[in-house]
Order: sequence, then C-alpha cells, then structure tokens
Amino acid sequence: MKQGKAKGHEVVIALRQQRAMDMRMLGYSYRAIAKDCAVNEATSYKDVQSALSSLDKVKKDTAEKMREMELIRLDHMTQRLAADVNKGDTKAILAEVRIMERRAKLCGLDEPTKSEVIGPMKFTLDIGTLGDHGDDDE
Repeated sequence: MKQGKAKGHEVVIALRQQRAMDMRMLGYSYRAIAKDCAVNEATSYKDVQSALSSLDKVKKDTAEKMREMELIRLDHMTQRLAADVNKGDTKAILAEVRIMERRAKLCGLDEPTKSEVIGPMKFTLDIGTLGDHGDDDE
C-alpha cells in the first residue's frame, strides 16, 4: 500500500508542476504560482524548471527518432543506388556522395572548422558553415 501512496504523491507533484508551468507561460510570477499551488517560491521555481526539463527531454527524444528515420531513408537510397554506383555511373556516385555528406552531418561526424582571430576583440569564427546557406533540402 505504501507504494501506491508514493505513486499518488508523484501524480500530485506532476499535476502541480504542470499547473506551475501553465501559469508561468501565462506570465504569472513565481510568487503568484507559489500562492496558487500552496508551496513556497523556491518550490514553484523548481516545479517550472522540472516541467521545462521534461519538455526538453521530449524534444530530444523526438529529434532522435526523426534522426533515426532520416538515416533509414538514407540507407534505402544507398541500397537503390548501389548497382549504378558499382557500374561507375557518375550521377549515381555524386548522389551517393551527397547521401554520405548528409549522413555525416546527421551523425555529427563532420566537426565544424573553427579559427581563432585575435585582435582588439577575441572571437571564434565557425568557418565550416560560412558557405552553407541552407541548401540541404535540394
């Protein structure tokens, strides 16, 4: 029975966190959220942060699933091109190279090139994306 009580407590906390998040999105202060949820301000802040963290996890999980689906699509394209690539078909080879580039990008295999420029101001310039104008969808 104790375990059921613990589960019930987790549900109450989850509902409170969702309420806190909803209120914060509507512009309520942490003080107002605390009063509404009958907790202190620190708890209302933690509740909102916990809700945001859960959203981040959902986004990351969704992004990972999308990446996996895209990699599967690239595998299918590679399989369809294989015979023509092996025959030396230039168009098929170029298409395969583009698939390989896309796969490397999705998997984070190509680390951007960075150069440090030192002068009156110090900054890092990402050379790897200077010529990239979002033409990946071609």
